[in-house]
Amino acid sequence: MTVFRTFDMILVAIMICAAGITYKVKYDAQKRIGEVQRIERQIVAEKNTINLLHAEWAMMIEPERMQVLVTRYQDQLGLQVTDARQIIKLQDIPERLPDQIENLIKDDELEEKNSLLARNGNANVDNIATGSVRP
Repeated sequence: MTVFRTFDMILVAIMICAAGITYKVKYDAQKRIGEVQRIERQIVAEKNTINLLHAEWAMMIEPERMQVLVTRYQDQLGLQVTDARQIIKLQDIPERLPDQIENLIKDDELEEKNSLLARNGNANVDNIATGSVRP
């Protein structure tokens, strides 16, 4: 009879431990859910802010507003209207002449190539024919 009471006490202790662990897991899960909900609210707030900034940007670059600003600050900015003759094709742009540094680099590369060719000219040519290379 005492064996059953001892066994019952052990089972009760195990059940209390299991209940405590279950409570802790549930509490941690609720804490994580609250954290996820907070992050989701932050994401929604950031998306709303981005949408608001997009709308504000659209208002800032509105052509009528830009024209008013151009006329207001014409003297300070020195802006001029773009003429049709100012727009050209890419092929019409003259090629940029190389500067001194580019010339030095080209000369240095040319010297390296010449020195390599000079060294290779003195080297013996390998005349051994292998199966993969045709003579």
